[in-house]
Amino acid sequence: MKEMQSKLVRDNQKAILHKDWVFKQGKGASKKISQRFLIMTARELTWFHSVAEYESGATALGVVKIMDIYKCSETLMQ
Repeated sequence: MKEMQSKLVRDNQKAILHKDWVFKQGKGASKKISQRFLIMTARELTWFHSVAEYESGATALGVVKIMDIYKCSETLMQ
């Protein structure tokens, strides 16, 4: 994984590897479920409220550097 990520960073840092909608569950009493538009590049995951927000060049709601990810798991929404 680290070798592939290093190669991608060297070859094309801005290339979008994947983009799709994801769901997140909020904290607190309501635990509201919200949809976010996720963009994955060789360096980071970023997310936005909508495709239009992403395409307008708005600042991402959040960013996670790929090098900081040590474990991923799939969960089922209830």
